[in-house]
Amino acid sequence: MVRNRSEKDKERVETVESMLQRVKEVQMELVRMLEGAADYKDGALSPTLEEVASIWSSSRVGGTLSVLSDDSFMSALEDMPPQFDDLDVLMREPLNLDPNMLLLYKKGLKEAEKGNVAYRKSRADFCSCESEDDFAAKLWCIRQAFRVILANEHNRQWLVQHGRQMIADLMRHGKKDPSAFFTAYDQMVRYLSDPSSLEDAAEELKHRRVAELSFWDVVLDFILIDAFEDVSHPPSAVLAVSKNRFLSDSIKQSTLSTVIWSMLKAKRQRLLVKDGFIAHFYDISEHVSPAITWGLLGTNEQLRELCYYFKDQIYTFVLDVFDVQRVRYTSTPELAEDVWQEMPSVAMTSKEDAELMERLRANDAFLRSAINLIPIDNWGFDEKIRDRLKQRKHRLVNEKLTQPQKARLSKAVKQRLSKADPNVCRTVTEVWDWMASTKLTDNAPKPQFK
Repeated sequence: MVRNRSEKDKERVETVESMLQRVKEVQMELVRMLEGAADYKDGALSPTLEEVASIWSSSRVGGTLSVLSDDSFMSALEDMPPQFDDLDVLMREPLNLDPNMLLLYKKGLKEAEKGNVAYRKSRADFCSCESEDDFAAKLWCIRQAFRVILANEHNRQWLVQHGRQMIADLMRHGKKDPSAFFTAYDQMVRYLSDPSSLEDAAEELKHRRVAELSFWDVVLDFILIDAFEDVSHPPSAVLAVSKNRFLSDSIKQSTLSTVIWSMLKAKRQRLLVKDGFIAHFYDISEHVSPAITWGLLGTNEQLRELCYYFKDQIYTFVLDVFDVQRVRYTSTPELAEDVWQEMPSVAMTSKEDAELMERLRANDAFLRSAINLIPIDNWGFDEKIRDRLKQRKHRLVNEKLTQPQKARLSKAVKQRLSKADPNVCRTVTEVWDWMASTKLTDNAPKPQFK
């Protein structure tokens, strides 16, 4: 439903339209370049407009499936449900529910007024709540919603796997091997799978003033929001290392890791429970914190943008679920449904998406996109290279699209894509890398990257 879509839906469609426009501009630019070229293939005269048009239009179905092709984008846009045609609709309209319908919120407000809603730290300002009671009432409702969500085994597994994958992607993007993180993360999952461990964790977290063992209290409030706030105001030792202009990036990262590990070691020594929840959390932090801290404070612009994007997604999710104009505080099942539908937008961050967006914003991405549009059979490669290239060209639907993205493609589009040879498709980035690293035949026109 439209009201349950995040504002990113509009941004994504705007991006698609922008990409289409850019690709068309590059197409015209390449036409002009080809018209002015001194040689054409075997030394013939410059191609006519008709010949150039044939290069762009003629192809075999199996070799031209592309995320960046006019056909793919236009067909996907045309086959999307009607509500996607109007960009204004994608701006999710406020619910504007009658206050009398907010029955769950009223229950929460009563609990808040009685002083029955405990919390570690007030996030009233952060969550744009009108008052402390408003924050407490909504928090009471959100806890109920998360209980419903986490009662479903499928939902729990989804959260576990997506959390694991998102952090690993951030680490890989920072050139860090996530293997040790996987080990620590999986140990934490096994620890929390034991009912007796949950009781121990709840008792341990009470000493940290964590009121309940809920998704909000532990994951969002205690771990994520606190972590982002800490990085916004880092210790002087961390700041001194990250801002030192006389150190190379490798030395900065190594020193930063040492500083963070030293801090964690000191904290471990003060733990009352040596193998409890906090100890497992420190095991994860030992591998993740240096990478995320470097991403937010370091000199890698692309990594910093990705980390801030992840941070913004978390913040947006929190603001949305505390907004009565975004989710239904009418009943626990309805609030749980809306909160869960907001959740996938948080997990859509991926290294591939960020790289693609960055490339599309840069000039060289325009040329690479245009090259990708030209059918493989018309690139002039010999048959062997064409076959190799076809087998490395975008593998789309099942592997690279997220569930929300798949849902936005109509049945007709999915059927058309599924008919293509699965060996033909691969990511755009891999094709570019292959072309940059593979020695082509003498008569093959090597793509010129700007």
